[in-house]
Amino acid sequence: MTINLDNHIIAKKIISNKIKIHVTKKSTSTNEEIKQLPLTANISDVLLAEYQSQGKGRPTKSWHSPAHSNILLSQRHQITRDMSGLSLVIGLAVRATIEQALTDHKHIKNCIKVKWPNDIMANSQKIAGILIEAEQKNKNQYAIIGIGLNVNMTTATTADINQPWTSMSLLSHTKHNRNLLAARLINNLNTYINNFNNNGLTYFSNEWLQHDYLIGSNITLTNGSKATTGTSNGINDRGHLVITSSDDKQHVFATGSISKEHRANDILNTTNKP
Repeated sequence: MTINLDNHIIAKKIISNKIKIHVTKKSTSTNEEIKQLPLTANISDVLLAEYQSQGKGRPTKSWHSPAHSNILLSQRHQITRDMSGLSLVIGLAVRATIEQALTDHKHIKNCIKVKWPNDIMANSQKIAGILIEAEQKNKNQYAIIGIGLNVNMTTATTADINQPWTSMSLLSHTKHNRNLLAARLINNLNTYINNFNNNGLTYFSNEWLQHDYLIGSNITLTNGSKATTGTSNGINDRGHLVITSSDDKQHVFATGSISKEHRANDILNTTNKP
C-alpha cells in the first residue's frame, strides 16, 4: 500500500522549530511554487510534492518522477555568505541521508558518492539530483534548493530518463517510508546549511574528498562548445572543479557537464539480496 506524504507526520520528526513543512499533491515545479510562499522571519519553508508536471533539472533538463514514489522537495533558506559550493554541501547532506537510511545494507555503504556539481550517484547510476537558484528578498539572500531523490521508483522508460539511474528501493530490495525519509533529509539539510553559513565550504573538504565520485578519474568536461579532457583533481576552496590535462596544465571550472571513463570497480553488484 502506498503511504502518502503527510506534513504532520514529517513535522513531528523535525528537530528545528524554524522549519515549516508544506505538502501538495501536484506541483508544476516545487522550486517555482516555493518562491510564491510568503516569507516569515527566521523560518525556512520546505515544500514537498507527490508529483511534478514540470520538474526542473540542469541546465534546461526536466526531472521525471512517477507520482507517490519519490521525494520531490524544495527548501527556501537564508544564506549569509557567498553561495559558491552550496550545491556540493547539499549533495553531501543528501548522500548522508541515503547512507543513514540504508545502514542495514552493508554492501551499499561505500557505493553512494557525490558527483560534481550536483548529482548523487550509486553504483555509477544517478539516484538524486539538485538544482539551486538564488533569490533576493528584503535585502536578504536566499537559496531555493530543489532536490529529487529516487526512493521507491523501480521502472521508467528511456523516453522518461535518458541516463543510467537507480533508486533506494532497487538498491535495498525494499520499500521505504517517505515521511520518515523526508524528515531525516530535512534535518540533515538544516544541519549542513547551518554549518555552511557558519564555516563555509572548507568545513566540508574532507567529507567531499572521501565521497568524491570523480576524484582521480579520467573525465571530459563540456562547457558550451568546448570540451576539456583530463584527470579530476577534486575541487578548490570555491567548489570549482580542477582538471589536470595530459600536458600537466590545470584547468578550473565553475560549471559544465561531465562524462566519466568508467572503471570495472565502479559498479557494485546488488542483484542479490543482502
